[in-house]
Amino acid sequence: VVLAVNGIETPKLWLLSNLDNTSDQVGRNLMDHLANEVVGLFGQPLYPFRGPQSALGIDTFRDGKFRGNNGAFRMTIGNDGWGRSEPVGLALDHALWDSDNKKIKKIGQPLQQAVQDRITHQLRFSYSTEQLPDPDNRVTLSDERDALDVPRPRITYRIDEYSKRALAYGHSVARRMWQHLQDTARATAVEPLQADLRFLGAGHLMGTMRMGTDKSTSVVDANGRSHDHPGVWVVGSSVFPTAGTANPTLTLAALTLRTADALANTL
Repeated sequence: VVLAVNGIETPKLWLLSNLDNTSDQVGRNLMDHLANEVVGLFGQPLYPFRGPQSALGIDTFRDGKFRGNNGAFRMTIGNDGWGRSEPVGLALDHALWDSDNKKIKKIGQPLQQAVQDRITHQLRFSYSTEQLPDPDNRVTLSDERDALDVPRPRITYRIDEYSKRALAYGHSVARRMWQHLQDTARATAVEPLQADLRFLGAGHLMGTMRMGTDKSTSVVDANGRSHDHPGVWVVGSSVFPTAGTANPTLTLAALTLRTADALANTL
């Protein structure tokens, strides 16, 4: 039996099936990449939305002595304008709507030109932080039931101070980069000006079925095979014992191939 239904549904299915959980680690250590960004208008047209979503990344901050105080982070130079940011709607409002007089500013060709001038200058610096495995961040079964009368997952999740300081550090670096552009490339409309506790979830569900060599502290072995039930295997980023700063896709794929080989050898 291979369970491959992500970091939420895999532990939920395990718990619904009343499978053994001698390590008490099923559903624990839920992780994501906490992220945020600082956006602004570059001093000359950049023409985003052509090519990949990310033009390049900055990995300088994925390790260092600072990790004794706060988490690491990875930075992305976005090529999708303000596509993820809260003020994305303001890009149109700025050109279209006169909020003081409550009336439309421009229509037709003037509006098209104003939107084009603004959109082509958009740039974002985002930062994606690592999160430590916290056993209290977990998936359990809820008393609520879905339309099929199946219990919903109950998710308990909090952001620790280590991660909050990583978000603050990422913001400070992104803000200094924008400050340099304001001084040298006439960048404008930079926001947010100050760091706060808001963050974006990356949707990178990791943890909850952690891998390890000790069956008292992990759910599966290095090949994704259950310690409690040798006939049950787990595939996906739910087996990650830690998160790192980069997207989980390549690691997930590599572990899946390893699990597939190990599983094939048992048949």
